Amino acid sequence: MKRSLLIAGAVSLLAVFLIAFFRGLAPGCDAAGALSALCDGTFAVGAVLLGAGILSWVGQSGFFDIYSYGARAAWNRLTPFVKGREATPRYYDYKVKKDTERKPPMKAPLIIGLVLLFLSGLLLFFYSRVSGNV
Repeated sequence: MKRSLLIAGAVSLLAVFLIAFFRGLAPGCDAAGALSALCDGTFAVGAVLLGAGILSWVGQSGFFDIYSYGARAAWNRLTPFVKGREATPRYYDYKVKKDTERKPPMKAPLIIGLVLLFLSGLLLFFYSRVSGNV
């Protein structure tokens, strides 16, 4: 968990600074411009990671099992000529098999997304103080 958290954190910080650079973060810019660019970067990356973390959490709970079962059943129904395909099991059997194979959800994107969104809120607060738009 710690290693995946560190790797995801390093990649997300790289993405934050890359977005901030394209939004105008440069060595000679003023404090308001730097805070604005960093706020944009942290919010964008935080929102994407939080969304990915929530989807991972919901997906590992079994919410999307009916959709994957339906897609597999439709594929088997539409391609009866493919050799070596297995018969479509009943949904209950499919669900029990998926539950035994289920891995725990990824927590790193959820944690890093929440931290980045909180940091984005702090940067927005400081930006409003520095720019005079209180």
